[in-house]
Amino acid sequence: VKMHQDPMGTSNKDPVASCGEIRLIYEHARLLNSETLDIVNKMYADDWRPDYLVGITRGGNIPATIISNMTGIRCEALKVSLRDDNRESESACWMAEDAFGYPHQDSGGHGKNILIVEDIFDTGLTLSYLKKILDSRNPKSLEFMCMFIKDTDKTTSLDIKYHGFKIGPEFVVGYGLDFEGKYRELPYLAVLS
Repeated sequence: VKMHQDPMGTSNKDPVASCGEIRLIYEHARLLNSETLDIVNKMYADDWRPDYLVGITRGGNIPATIISNMTGIRCEALKVSLRDDNRESESACWMAEDAFGYPHQDSGGHGKNILIVEDIFDTGLTLSYLKKILDSRNPKSLEFMCMFIKDTDKTTSLDIKYHGFKIGPEFVVGYGLDFEGKYRELPYLAVLS
């Protein structure tokens, strides 16, 4: 991952970068979008196309929507909250029924190909939880895509077939990632001061 002090040559116009809250810029939107296109091309090179993209809210919705726009593949959202804000584990799993991989009348009784899209692979708890739930619903195939793979100890050996950048252990924000609900909208990935 390349690191920049100025995401797009416009830090004087960026109120977050100019107020001293951003310590380091990893990548800006042009490169993140380019990396997303590379992921889509890898999927097609593997001759695998999902029937549904499932963005894990809130951060996974950004790369899932970008992939949906690039491919025309339907995008659903799934809210999973396992450890946010020190709250008790909970999951509010609303999604179209066959996005879970249920057999559907017009698919000859077979499940669906599903791509779960997450913003960051940190400990692996969220995706391991989802894999257990979704595998029990018999999808035809289930793959995972994470925009960022964090250099931390994982609690799972889950295979992330499609991924973007490998990043350090620092706490990052932007491009879907937040800190206490802030900075998710930044068009770049950054480390807070």
